[in-house]
Amino acid sequence: MTDTAVEPNRSDEGEQAPPEPTRTGARAMWRDWRPSVLTGFWTWIAGLAAYAACTFVSWLPTPENEPTFYTVWEAWHGWDTDWYTLIADLGYHYDGRGPAFFPLYPMLMRLTNPILPGGSFEAGLILSALAALIALIMMHRLTAIFLGDALARRATFYLLAFPTGFFMVIAYNESLLIALALSSLYLMHRGKWAGAAILAGFASATRTGGVLLMVPFVLEYLRQHDWSPRKIRLDALWILVAPLGLVIYMIYLWRSFGDPLAFQHAQEAWFRYGAKPPWTTMGYAFRIVEERWPSLATESARNVIAIFLVFGCAVLLTLAVAGRWRLRPEMLYLTAFSFVTLLLPLCGPVQLNQPPLPGFWRYLLEAPVIFIMLARLGENFAFDRIYTMVVLSMQGIMVTTFLHEAFVA
Repeated sequence: MTDTAVEPNRSDEGEQAPPEPTRTGARAMWRDWRPSVLTGFWTWIAGLAAYAACTFVSWLPTPENEPTFYTVWEAWHGWDTDWYTLIADLGYHYDGRGPAFFPLYPMLMRLTNPILPGGSFEAGLILSALAALIALIMMHRLTAIFLGDALARRATFYLLAFPTGFFMVIAYNESLLIALALSSLYLMHRGKWAGAAILAGFASATRTGGVLLMVPFVLEYLRQHDWSPRKIRLDALWILVAPLGLVIYMIYLWRSFGDPLAFQHAQEAWFRYGAKPPWTTMGYAFRIVEERWPSLATESARNVIAIFLVFGCAVLLTLAVAGRWRLRPEMLYLTAFSFVTLLLPLCGPVQLNQPPLPGFWRYLLEAPVIFIMLARLGENFAFDRIYTMVVLSMQGIMVTTFLHEAFVA
């Protein structure tokens, strides 16, 4: 199967343009990948420059703090970053809450720390930045093979420009998971089942959501085999590799702590108990808004934003499969992955007396179809300008909020 860049097709039949001739060799590969590499690279550079500028100006309202280069740099060292650096330096036995954070990212921090400048924190930043670059390149590539270069460039920009897009370049595992997931999804489309499953296995060692890559694996495999069980071959067994990252981590937790589900039980330290159906989570969010209306205090505002985002995502996912905006049939596996990815936080444990969806708009970064659909809407000049102005303004505020040690997502 070859990569095929085609123009958007809004017909009911979803017909494809004929595939391009197969091209081989390094030069041919570079011709195929050049638009994706350049789009990802310049989007990445623009993002890093914007974050550097925002970091500098975020301290102007508080001159009494007399910030220095080092204090500003250390401002990025907060929240989950503290946990990843602790695990990288001291391991999981340092604190019983550590198992809540999956091992691949801190393991990479520990492995690269001796060869990268600075300590584990700096290693984490460099790793996240490089993973963000890969994620942006793969976002363009995965979109372009279905919908063409112009829309792919817009989807790539929309991803990083989203209010929580800066989480892709801080010392969190966000960009690593996105890079692994998009790369795995790309290989699924190419029919490279072994590579797709191996990358999915690494993703499942990065965060629980990595296991969800099994869903698009099954759908895309069946689609490429005409939805016929009789055409299933032994290469379908590669799907068993996808959850191995989680399985190996559970074995480690069982041998080290006597509890293979320690990663889930550790969530109780943050008052998160068990899982809830999505309607319970949404009902709780509505109840908090109703009880505190018309207050726009922090918790109420977070719930209003989360409710708006949930319904917005529901609309975009519906448009992706129905009506004149629906995506091509061969993109169904991407829509399915985005759906289950967004469903997971809706079913997550609800914190007592806290906003039930505090991290939803960060996890939204992992749903590629959301940004593909936004990019299609962005073909309208007015929508593109409004979206760009709103999300970039919000991201600037979110970066400043994060740098001043307030919770964002």
